[in-house]
Amino acid sequence: MSTLADNAGIFVAVSLSAMSCPPHATAAETQFGDYEIRLCHVDLQDRSSNPNLPGGWSLIDRNDNIPVLCLYGSLATVSLATLYPKLASLRSVDIVVKTTGGPVDVWLPLGETLVGKLRQLVIDEACFSSCANYLVPLATQVIAGRNTLIVWHGGPITGSSDILKGTDVATAIHYDDLARRTQRLYELARVDSAILAVSAAMPSKSKFKAIFGDAAKSLSGYAFSPTRLTQCFRFKNLKHMWHAGDDEAVAKLGMERSSSLALLENPSAERDGSIDCLNR
Repeated sequence: MSTLADNAGIFVAVSLSAMSCPPHATAAETQFGDYEIRLCHVDLQDRSSNPNLPGGWSLIDRNDNIPVLCLYGSLATVSLATLYPKLASLRSVDIVVKTTGGPVDVWLPLGETLVGKLRQLVIDEACFSSCANYLVPLATQVIAGRNTLIVWHGGPITGSSDILKGTDVATAIHYDDLARRTQRLYELARVDSAILAVSAAMPSKSKFKAIFGDAAKSLSGYAFSPTRLTQCFRFKNLKHMWHAGDDEAVAKLGMERSSSLALLENPSAERDGSIDCLNR
């Protein structure tokens, strides 16, 4: 499949919340969502260390409580065919993620299946790319604790012409289908899909140079603040989302995760922490 249909990611995020948990969860685990993360680590031991490695999924039944779906690592080569019938039978599900995302062709159908069902999205260190695009808007509540990174860097958008230059007809038709379905998903979530265009924008060259110097050649993505996501893109589910802060703080956290991970909070030239809604 053409890379136009890919929404490649990179790496890193942790978790915090007040969630209903199984009887054996401790008070601290209930507060921070650690119990759900621990369940996923036990069930996906070989997949839980690095969100950029080949991943997998596991659906954990919590008896009479809401099931937990674990999505770990890259889903680029993971089949979800047997997962869809299980999700169809559920009224509600909590999801724990630690992933750099993967192709739109994998994540968009998953998002479409989860409309109206995703109660709590718990971030275990990383929700990048397609994970951010197709899960964060759908959750009733996003739980993202200290040192988490939720990173956006574009996605399929309707009315795009530049991205389709030089592609064949079949690729263009497929991209248009992905863009229209993505737009519909955002309409159902009541979130402004302009975030996909804004997060694909190039950052201010002067700001990028001032923050990264020669340490980075290109941007990896934007870790938008919950304030910006709420005020500019109509998110209403981010009460429990921790955030690093301004461009410098986001860049520092990204580089601590990987020397090749160059992140900013927003693409504008402003560095004073003001909220400039570039989609207006």
